[in-house]
Amino acid sequence: MKIFIKSPEKEIPIIVTKDLKIKELKTAIEKVPDFSIEDRYFVFEDKVLEKEETLYDLGIQNHSTINLHKPKKILLFIKTEEEKVTPTVVTNNITVEKLLKIIQRALGYFVNEQYLYFEGKLLEQEKSLNEQGVKDLSTIEYSNSLLTSHALAEPIRITIYITVFGLQLAKLNVSRDIQAKQLLETVNKICGYNVEDWNLKHKQEVLEKEKSLVEQGVCNLSKINLVSP
Repeated sequence: MKIFIKSPEKEIPIIVTKDLKIKELKTAIEKVPDFSIEDRYFVFEDKVLEKEETLYDLGIQNHSTINLHKPKKILLFIKTEEEKVTPTVVTNNITVEKLLKIIQRALGYFVNEQYLYFEGKLLEQEKSLNEQGVKDLSTIEYSNSLLTSHALAEPIRITIYITVFGLQLAKLNVSRDIQAKQLLETVNKICGYNVEDWNLKHKQEVLEKEKSLVEQGVCNLSKINLVSP
């Protein structure tokens, strides 16, 4: 079948088989003259493609287009076991193994076993951040030990700032898994007036009341605006 590889500069066609792995596709494209893919990663339908996946696994069909993205800087919040949060700027295609080394040097942790968790899941060290869904403003938890399933089951709490009319109303520490309507109920209790019919906005988007905060991109240190209907 024929697919297309598209970079910001140009697009090329390539004939492949469905059982071709992404890492094999990358190796082949690296040999194409005048088509640089250095440090870039593959994206298909907004999903970062992993090296061991095949085109068939990913649903890539005849005349599909795979996009090449350049790495970009993202801001992460590294949360240690002592509840300290350290902002960290890295590229989104850095591997977890390299990120661990950066944390070790910066924070002075000299231990053999280190682990990073994102949304309750252990990050695989050989994979990049973007392959595992880590995005800008994500909170990553650092641990010197491998967490048990019981520890992972505990809800992750985040600090958020509630503002109204441009002024800070409250600083709250809540579970990231609570629904927006539950957060609104909490805000209603601390207000001097009824705001049950008001909306919560995060990054200019109105939060859906039946969805959790984490589902809607709310992370640690996020600012949420309370707006009248």
